[in-house]
Amino acid sequence: MEAQTLQPMLSMYCEYRVALKKLMVEYQARIHAFGEEIRKVQLEVQQAETEFTILLEDEEIPNSQLELLSKEFWLFSQRCEQRILKLDMFLKKMEGDTSWLEEEEEEIEYLIMRVARTEDR
Repeated sequence: MEAQTLQPMLSMYCEYRVALKKLMVEYQARIHAFGEEIRKVQLEVQQAETEFTILLEDEEIPNSQLELLSKEFWLFSQRCEQRILKLDMFLKKMEGDTSWLEEEEEEIEYLIMRVARTEDR
């Protein structure tokens, strides 16, 4: 192929590679944010468990109030568990997308090298 034909192709591949790298950075930032959110929710649950345990040990709290607190804690923990499951689902999707982006980046690197080698001939 002529250099005139290859240069636009090489430029297009390089632009695509830059766009892929930007997207990869964005995905990695999102993955990190999802991981942080999961840890935050887990910490909330741990704190609530500690507070609930302290309340259970308090002999001055009537049983009826403890039952109500127990139900509230159970509902809270169920909501947190659902949040964690949703976040984990998004996290896995983002990791899958990142894997695809890495494969795409490898392919574009290969194409750039091939075009560059052809252009050198």
